[in-house]
Amino acid sequence: MAASEITPAAASAKLRKLGTAGLLQLTAAAAPLVALAQEMDNDEIAYGTVEAPGWVLPVVALLTISLTAAVPILLQPGDDAAREMQERDASFYGKSRRDEDDDGK
Repeated sequence: MAASEITPAAASAKLRKLGTAGLLQLTAAAAPLVALAQEMDNDEIAYGTVEAPGWVLPVVALLTISLTAAVPILLQPGDDAAREMQERDASFYGKSRRDEDDDGK
């Protein structure tokens, strides 16, 4: 049964079964979470703001631009090799075996 499916009466019955000692243990276990929530609430967070150093955005932008510019340079050897293969195999490049069989008959 999910937590959202527990009725108030069932939750109350489960809490009664815990007894006083169980409730004290449950309260003690939840205390750090409550303190953390209160501390976060007191910080007055402006939602949507980011606390990052001012140099991060320019560095990330330069890295992105540099890597984007490097892609064609890095792919150039593969493009050259493909063109060489196409020139070398121009006599049968792009033809199927069936085309060769039809020409031979």
